Amino acid sequence: MPKEMIFFSDVEFGSGTITDDFVSDKLFISVINDLAKKKDPVDLIFNGDTFDFLKVPVYVKGKEKYPTHITDEIALEKLDSIYKAHKDSFLALKAFLNDEKNEVYFVIGNHDYELLFDRVQEKLKSYLGEKRVHILPVYTKDKVYAEHGHQYHVYNKYVYERVFRSYKGKKELNIPMLFSGMLEFVINFKIKHPFIERIIERQQVFSLVKFRAKLSLYWLFFRFYVLNVFNSFFQHLIRGYGWVFFETGYSFLQDLIRKDFDICDFNIYLNALKRLDPKYKVVIFGHRHDYSGIETNDKIFIVLNSWRDEYGISEKHHIIPKTKNYARVVENNGQYKVEIVNFDLNDFRINLKESIEDELSALKKANEIMSKKDLKDYTQSVVKI
Repeated sequence: MPKEMIFFSDVEFGSGTITDDFVSDKLFISVINDLAKKKDPVDLIFNGDTFDFLKVPVYVKGKEKYPTHITDEIALEKLDSIYKAHKDSFLALKAFLNDEKNEVYFVIGNHDYELLFDRVQEKLKSYLGEKRVHILPVYTKDKVYAEHGHQYHVYNKYVYERVFRSYKGKKELNIPMLFSGMLEFVINFKIKHPFIERIIERQQVFSLVKFRAKLSLYWLFFRFYVLNVFNSFFQHLIRGYGWVFFETGYSFLQDLIRKDFDICDFNIYLNALKRLDPKYKVVIFGHRHDYSGIETNDKIFIVLNSWRDEYGISEKHHIIPKTKNYARVVENNGQYKVEIVNFDLNDFRINLKESIEDELSALKKANEIMSKKDLKDYTQSVVKI
């Protein structure tokens, strides 16, 4: 019997606040419902950053807070907020699992470290009906291998053996991204620029922002790279990540010399590919939010687009939604067929200059459009690899 594996990446379900970058629940639900109709068994794999815990606030005396000391109580509060904001999407996954031949896998990414907590895993499984829900660092089945990909980037990596520590008598996550200033940088940038942060052509956007906004951005980058990262030296040492601190500093100096701050360099993945067990014939990563599909050394290697609502810029300087996709891998008698299923929304235009001048209005308009679109509104195409 043929076995299908469907891979999504970087959905980034948030909590419905200004930092929630996913509003395409109608499309997501339509696609999941479609997959639920398949006759053959389906493994549905979410290849990291399914849940955007990173940008989900907790509330202390009615005020939004983004804590860097993450206990399982805080993680559970975040998960509950995500569930309430995207309940219909959770219910679609639960309905998908009503068919006993289907399985759902959540690979842990750099936005959902909280899935490492046992109680968070138990709660997520309870939302989806308990059975046939798996949460793990990597997905492997026969000759197929998938992981998120953040572990190959110094700004995001962590050591599994040191993932927790005790602080003030409580167990908390021990992740460099949380204590190095990265979280503060991401949140500050996101709150100040909630819409242009979603536009992938950052250099073009930066050239159009006003002088005061540029100064604000320069200050954010300075505070992260100089004040936050380098002031976290002792934190890295006492938490057993001293080597990560020095590696981060070395990586930053290299980036500075090259004037290239792409922390998701595709070549890093190609080098990682060489270190994998040669038995794997299909390898799938996410994390970059930028699709690539190649065949190399008898392997099919895929980096998936995000399902997070992101935007590009057209030749006429309009904001346009980025393509969403998933990978479909079919195994039959040891043979593998791989396809990329793309979803493009063409009926969408927002003026770039107006978006930069009034981000909140642009964000509201984009969210209203995207939240109303389902599968029938998208152009669907299939690319065979």
